[in-house]
Amino acid sequence: MNFFEDTFITILNMSITASYVAIAVIIARLLLKRVPKIFSYMLWSILLFRLVCPFSFSTGLSLLGLILPIRNGISPNRFIPEDIGLMATPAVDVGIGSANAVINGSLPSATHISSINPMQVLISLGTFIWLTGIFLLLIFALVSYLRLKKQIATATLVSDNIYETDLIHSPFVCGFLRPNIYLPLSLSSSERKYILNHERIHIKRFDYLIKPIAFLALVLHWFNPLMWFCYALMTKDMEMSCDERVIRETAKEEITFYSSSLLAMAVRKSIPGPIPLAFGESNVKARINNILNYKKPGTWAITVSVIAVIALIMTLGTNPISEYKTSEFDVDSLMKNKTQYIGNNSKVVSLIEGMPLPEGIIRDIVQLETSKTLYGLIVHYRMTDDSLQISEEQFLKNSILLFALIENVETIEHLGHWNNMLLSSTPFCFTYTRADAERIVGGDVRQFAESKGQLTELLEVIDLLNAENPKSAFKGLELYVWRNPELTGNNDIYYTLLLGTNRNKTKEEVFDLLVATSSLEKINHEIADYDYTDIFVYHPQSISKEEMSEITDQIKIKNGSIAVGTAWFD
Repeated sequence: MNFFEDTFITILNMSITASYVAIAVIIARLLLKRVPKIFSYMLWSILLFRLVCPFSFSTGLSLLGLILPIRNGISPNRFIPEDIGLMATPAVDVGIGSANAVINGSLPSATHISSINPMQVLISLGTFIWLTGIFLLLIFALVSYLRLKKQIATATLVSDNIYETDLIHSPFVCGFLRPNIYLPLSLSSSERKYILNHERIHIKRFDYLIKPIAFLALVLHWFNPLMWFCYALMTKDMEMSCDERVIRETAKEEITFYSSSLLAMAVRKSIPGPIPLAFGESNVKARINNILNYKKPGTWAITVSVIAVIALIMTLGTNPISEYKTSEFDVDSLMKNKTQYIGNNSKVVSLIEGMPLPEGIIRDIVQLETSKTLYGLIVHYRMTDDSLQISEEQFLKNSILLFALIENVETIEHLGHWNNMLLSSTPFCFTYTRADAERIVGGDVRQFAESKGQLTELLEVIDLLNAENPKSAFKGLELYVWRNPELTGNNDIYYTLLLGTNRNKTKEEVFDLLVATSSLEKINHEIADYDYTDIFVYHPQSISKEEMSEITDQIKIKNGSIAVGTAWFD
């Protein structure tokens, strides 16, 4: 996916999180109905933060933990996977089971016949529509603003930043760096006094900047109808809180005159069109009712409201802490999708999609190799940054788990592809066999998938894999020293270095010429990969103790011990 498609997926995730926050803010706003509207106005800052900021810090106080799915190793607000366009079976999790069923049931699966994933086509189309909507809204806002600027270009400066003109019928503030107040000539002296107080408070509170910023956030999330509703409520709270500030500075007997001024504004034509980059008087009926019913709050009400707002900011503005029970994997999900057969496409793909990946790697298509006797998997990946250096650590961990959970898979290949499709080489290719996994864990890896407890044990073992060298965490090594002229065609001594010390090795493993070597220097090079290891050296009786003594003297280890014996299958 390109930058815009990645951004579109991020915005969708942010919008879903923001929707949950918006519902909570709306409920809180109703509960705070009888307290000053400034507190309701402040609550919208939480929603604004969620709409424009793709990340947040995590705390145990987050209310989102009650409604958002806490998935092991996955961000709590990652409802739509970044690589959904590359998934064989795309799926989302919006936190509501019934919604998930409807959405996931309508998402197209990848097909082996088509060279393009249908889900990727949908994402590209959605991104285009989203960008088109942003473009049209910005053009509308800009054209409206320029028309208004043209209309007030001939306004007369009265004093400071106050202008008057007969071309408008309602007062408003316009400007960013130097906001000005524009008044219609038709205002009476009493109306002028109250309206000026109101507009000056807007300027003092930087509302002339807050509203355009809120509009730009709305533009990013224009497809979400709940955000339009919240924008209208935020504007209403902005005006009402400003009215209440004016009332507090106005004599009690003059409050009726202020209400009359607003009523006079209501019968006049407002500023031309809904211009988000300037604002005048709106929601007049609700504002008049609020003014007439306004009572100065007591100290206790203010205190409780402040505490409530701070608490809501902390609980809605932060993410819940993910509880990592075991490493980066979800044991329950892994056990749920355990399968005997590689041909079980849905479970195999679910297992693969449950495996974490290094940063900068996204999962592509999955090939199930079932035409050969040795069943295999080929998992394709795409790099988001072609300059990254990829370590095999995570791929080895994932493969060991897949060998444990897919009973009849024998080979797993992880094949990388450049983000720049013009590059013909392969950035990485990691291939593992079931024998590799068994050498690492020292036995049949499938035994660890018999229960959640045993799988947890396996996860603890593979979690020890070192980032620099995945083999360095395992102490036990077995070095088999042997001669077999019939197999090798010479009388040289060969060495086979195998991992794991708690099971008997087969002749096929020991005499595997792809693993064995006649170079002791090469063996020492392999042993050097291990920080600490015990080496058990086995040899047939046909190789004398003198020869073995000379060989063991040449074996070099960093830390550990060497034990020599003849107890093997000859």
